[in-house]
This record gives sequence, C-alpha cells and structure tokens, in this order.
Amino acid sequence: MDRKQGKKGTTGKLIGLGILLLVALTLQNCGVI
Repeated sequence: MDRKQGKKGTTGKLIGLGILLLVALTLQNCGVI
C-alpha cells in the first residue's frame, strides 16, 4: 500500500510540474507577443 501511494504521489508531483511548465511557456509566449 505504501509503495502504491508513493508512486501516486510522485506521479502527481510530475504532473504538477508539467502543468507549471506549460503555464510558464504560455505566459512567456503571450509576453513575447
């Protein structure tokens, strides 16, 4: 159970970082325009 929860937590963090990167790129593109 602990291992499964750990994997889910890691995946959630990776997804969160991915979303932050996408938002940052979008803001940069809007700023350039």
